[in-house]
Amino acid sequence: MRTKLILAVILAALPCLCLADLSTAPITTTWIPKVSRKMVKFAESQTGALQLVKAYDEKLNFTEIQIDGETQLHLLTQAAGDRLKMCRDILHRNKAEIEASHAQGSTGGAPASDCCDNLGQLEYDPRFLQQIVNDSCATFTAGTGENTIRPTVYDTMKSNIHDMSGATWQYYGAKEGEYHQFPKNDRSCEGNDHRFRNWYVSAASPKKKNVVIVMDVSGSMEEPRDAPEEQNRLNLAKQAALTVLDTLTPRDWGGVVSFSARAEAPEGCLGDSLGEANPTNIGIMQDFINQRVPETITVYAEGFRKAFDMFHEAKNKKPEQFEDCYNIIIFLTDGQPTDTYFSLDDITKGQDLMERSVHIFTYGLGANLQWASSGWGNDPNNPFVKLPALDFLATIADQNNQQIPGAVEWTNRYCTQGNYGSCFSANRDPQGVGPVGRTEYIDDSEGDKLKTIMGSYYDFFPFSSDPEPTYSVPTNDEHLGLVINAALPTIDTSDTFFGVTAVDISMNVVFHEIANFNIGKYSYAFLVDREDGRVLIHRNLPKPTEWRSEPTFLGLEAMEGALRSREVTKILNGDTGDYYTMVKVPIARGNAQYDGAVTIEKAATFYYEPIPDTKYSVVLCLFEDDETIAIPTQVSPENGTDALYHRLDLLYMNNATGDTEFCSLYGEYATPDDSTIKFPPEAFADPINYLNTLETFDDVVDIELFINDFTGTMANPGLIEGIRTDVILSAEIEQYWRVNGTESVWRYFGTENGVFRIFPGIITDKRYDPTRQTWYARALSRPEDYTFSRPVPSPFGGGNMVTISRVIFHTKTEEVLGVIAADITETYYYSMLYTEIPECLSDDYDCFLLDDSGYFMESLDNTTIYYLSTFNNNTRNMEHDHLTNRFPWLAKYLTVRGEYLRSEWCNNYATQNSQLFYDTTGFIGLEVTTGPPCYQFALYPINATNTFILTLHNRHTYHCDDRPITVGGNQNCSCNDICQTCSTDDLQVCQCPCICDWNYESCTNEILRLLSDIPCPRE
Repeated sequence: MRTKLILAVILAALPCLCLADLSTAPITTTWIPKVSRKMVKFAESQTGALQLVKAYDEKLNFTEIQIDGETQLHLLTQAAGDRLKMCRDILHRNKAEIEASHAQGSTGGAPASDCCDNLGQLEYDPRFLQQIVNDSCATFTAGTGENTIRPTVYDTMKSNIHDMSGATWQYYGAKEGEYHQFPKNDRSCEGNDHRFRNWYVSAASPKKKNVVIVMDVSGSMEEPRDAPEEQNRLNLAKQAALTVLDTLTPRDWGGVVSFSARAEAPEGCLGDSLGEANPTNIGIMQDFINQRVPETITVYAEGFRKAFDMFHEAKNKKPEQFEDCYNIIIFLTDGQPTDTYFSLDDITKGQDLMERSVHIFTYGLGANLQWASSGWGNDPNNPFVKLPALDFLATIADQNNQQIPGAVEWTNRYCTQGNYGSCFSANRDPQGVGPVGRTEYIDDSEGDKLKTIMGSYYDFFPFSSDPEPTYSVPTNDEHLGLVINAALPTIDTSDTFFGVTAVDISMNVVFHEIANFNIGKYSYAFLVDREDGRVLIHRNLPKPTEWRSEPTFLGLEAMEGALRSREVTKILNGDTGDYYTMVKVPIARGNAQYDGAVTIEKAATFYYEPIPDTKYSVVLCLFEDDETIAIPTQVSPENGTDALYHRLDLLYMNNATGDTEFCSLYGEYATPDDSTIKFPPEAFADPINYLNTLETFDDVVDIELFINDFTGTMANPGLIEGIRTDVILSAEIEQYWRVNGTESVWRYFGTENGVFRIFPGIITDKRYDPTRQTWYARALSRPEDYTFSRPVPSPFGGGNMVTISRVIFHTKTEEVLGVIAADITETYYYSMLYTEIPECLSDDYDCFLLDDSGYFMESLDNTTIYYLSTFNNNTRNMEHDHLTNRFPWLAKYLTVRGEYLRSEWCNNYATQNSQLFYDTTGFIGLEVTTGPPCYQFALYPINATNTFILTLHNRHTYHCDDRPITVGGNQNCSCNDICQTCSTDDLQVCQCPCICDWNYESCTNEILRLLSDIPCPRE
């Protein structure tokens, strides 16, 4: 009854916006079957799908093999473990050489060029995916500027890189400011001194840290007024605070407080608590620091009270973060306190809440402090004698431990008067209020040293003389993708720390088999960092080389809801085991950002085991459907087969083109009468070697000899089984492509093994994998249909294209073999439909083609040709042209009825938000032929495709107004990038595809609630 009432309200609102006569003829749809036949026939002619199925059916057979989960898991852990061991060995070799060099004294260092100068000899290196100089370099941020590193260190670093371990950048930073790196590049020339970067700090002081920066923003922080603004105390304080943040890793927690008459902290959870020092939270704290302006007075107590409250709240949220750690308040001020004993009282109370665990480091900045008084008298016999402000800061840092010069006892001295908490008992151990800290004074004349002094807070703590390597939470290198930093402190013969050596480890190399696990149809593997429970590689996350921003990794329970808590605990404990359950499988519907996914539930077993000698565990989710897989038998090429490998540039430059005609197409080498073959990294038995070496002409010759060999005598150049069979059988389609479907600009076929054949032949990116593309996913989501894409720019050139794609099955076994596709220009696509629907060209109707996500593909009227001509090279953007945006009244009507537009949510684990998308599965058609003509419509699917025809009365002829309608203060459909309604409770809300932030606790990095259990497909 409620739905009928809503419909009545909507329809009642519509006539006032339509000026047409109600006596118009009804919409007809008798021509839709003809369009359906035309589109299917056209798709078949362009792709050649039927011919390719016939070729595979005639020549391909399969054998079945059993997949053992434990065996497959062990192969994954062994491969990753072997490479990690190689990286550890590299790190230890470098450490040994650096320590040996250091033992020989500070003279005799090798000549080394400046990392930030003379970069003119850069050459591209595939191991680093960027330009480098194949030599070592050095920089000096402090010290004498003399190189203390001997040639053996550089030689060792250079030899290490030949190991295919995943080790990339190797570097060493000395405590005195000397920095060395191999290979040479300017990557270290911007940002802070290496001694304040988290890779250095985590090795120099490996225990996790919980740090609150408390920063004075009183009016005097604007001094000295005769200095440039960037050198006033507040700006120097900001630089120092930002430097401290740079030292933190996501394993640490941080917070920031500014104080004057009152204390302030960032908005959100960081206003009440410390938070994980992940990229999101660090960014919030950096913004807060940069926005501080001078205020009024200097109330120390406000800053300390806020800091301890934040510590207490954080400990309540996640007690385990405060086990085996250092808790630190970094307190910076330039003046005497406006309050007196209150700050001491608040410190005492706060330490009691934190079990006396918080070190306090005080930093006094500026000349005012040299003569300032604290206003506090520490001697009851001389109440008018006040402690100097600098001694007061020392007293705070000492916390009654009587270890810092100038510090005095504050309790038990006044506790009997009710100040500073209760008196300590004589047997209290320790007697201090909290652990001893440090205090520093920096004069205005040396203000530029503040960030160095304050940023070195970590060297207060002892280091281990027998350390283990520290492994960072992965960060995103703009060239390599995700990298892990492994670091070790360097220690001299007297057990004195003098620097840190480190190596960046490519996750794409070390964990390649995990990230690219592809046995079976559904199964996947993922990687867990047991140190803090993060999932680093997963099917719902971008691959290591595909992150677009700095990642924030979620915990195991958030990423894998199918695991019960007992199994999560066992995995995080480093146990080996398995667990059988039902698991939801996301099936991408096309474009990851706009089309969402559907899910099916399947039985699966989670197998898990640790990587030896590391804090990582690997989990394999093996589905029952994948425990038996069909393997195609080998097929030999027939005499005369001549597959052409895609590296046309190497063939051309070596005069090895033979009878193949070469040309330039869209500025690239091309073969107009032949297709080319391309293999993804996973098609090679050693994908790491393939990625880390440049292909040569000899490599091309070896590949072509092998894939075209009908004698069986040519050596396999390293391709996995089944690749040559796909090359041979897919060759059957090339002759068809030469003589049929010439309306297409591109035709191509991708196999489940990743073999990619494209006509005309071109060079394809080394990492291109057809199975990861939108056109491939769209076809798999509708395996019985021809799927048509929205017009988007082709990655191969030629402007906007419509991609037609179709799954290729083996008829007998129903095994998916791959997806075949054809690209046609948007203009031709329109023209093809234009000839079949003359009804839409009259002044009576407007017709539109939509896809199964509700996006417009074409407007089928006689203005479209002109409309297309207004775009340069036909490159208009169709990705945001959705029914909810163009015809909100119709979208609202369909949403309320629950037909055609069914809203769904999916979770993007990379961007940490939920995406709204629309699914049309099961919609069989709907028409409304009564009421105002402007709101009559017919919407029907085009059979055997993913498209729909929408027919309306001509909007111009009938003076229709399709702008959003406001009823009761709300528009019928809201269209913003950020959703107006983030809820699944009201399914009748109409809004354009949009995103909602998660209900997410950023301080603890925990998801509180999600709108859906469907993961978005990764891009």
